[in-house]
Amino acid sequence: MNPINIIHLGAENCVTGSCHMIRFQSQTDASIYILVDCGTAYGHDPEPDFDQFPVLPEKIDFLFLTHAHIDHIGRVPDLIAAGFKGEILCTNATKALMIPMLHDALSFSGKSDREILDLEKRIDDLSWGFELNEVFSLSRGIRFKLGNAGHILGSCFIKFWFPCPSSRDYRVIFSGDLGCTDTPILPDPDLPGACDLLILESTYGDRLHTGRKERVKTLAGLLEKALADNGIVYIPAFALGRTQELIALANNRNLPSEDRILYSLKGVQLAKESGDTKGAASAHLSAGAAYTDGGYYDKAVFSLQTSIQIYDSLGNKKFKARALEVLGRTYFY
Repeated sequence: MNPINIIHLGAENCVTGSCHMIRFQSQTDASIYILVDCGTAYGHDPEPDFDQFPVLPEKIDFLFLTHAHIDHIGRVPDLIAAGFKGEILCTNATKALMIPMLHDALSFSGKSDREILDLEKRIDDLSWGFELNEVFSLSRGIRFKLGNAGHILGSCFIKFWFPCPSSRDYRVIFSGDLGCTDTPILPDPDLPGACDLLILESTYGDRLHTGRKERVKTLAGLLEKALADNGIVYIPAFALGRTQELIALANNRNLPSEDRILYSLKGVQLAKESGDTKGAASAHLSAGAAYTDGGYYDKAVFSLQTSIQIYDSLGNKKFKARALEVLGRTYFY
């Protein structure tokens, strides 16, 4: 017998505003209500008011978050303001990212700084971070496990075990947003194991992606073409995860060191032209690292020493230390 009822309150026939409610009814006690994600909807995607939920926010016992993108967590402040007092459960990394992400979103909400700080404190007080791939007890025999989804830092799928009096536990998996294999800076998604019911995201379920090596090659070609004409490349990457991936692709050895040198030197030039001292130091540091990887050690030393001098004048000990570390690696070679 299926002991649960699931109601999709967002992202059922669209992409954004992920929100799903589970009602677990035991034979002896009142129902337990679990919400999986509570995200902001964009464009014309539907976003029901909280008074249209099957139960009022104050009756929801637990809120699980699959990751920290706003279309999965954006309505958490409003849910709390509407009366939610239950526990918020997520990975440790999502807990660390949640407040900074919501702070950015709330800056467009019209709320005062005091109201935003109060909401952030209430969210932090209700939130609990959990390790991946460990089984935890929730309530009334319900158990759960968070598995790595490989989408962004901290992203997870959630596996629930709901007790059934007459048979084995009923297993349900919510996939959250799933990432690809071989993604820079992220581990591959975990295998979830068997379940009785799978709720699976399908944003790109109707298409095949090109291979990562091919995409990196295409990106390098576009950058080379633009830089050859002394052009500027604007990349509208704003989502958490996408931006870091692009930076990693540009800075790591996925692109030839000669290309990285060109990009870094272009950054030095633009920083100087705009009077951006800190940007110039960062560009010199990137150039020094690229020179080192390419075997141009004399030029690497010059760029890194320049970076160290600028960071020293700015009093930036953290990045001065980073430049010193790269310089030490250069001397080692």
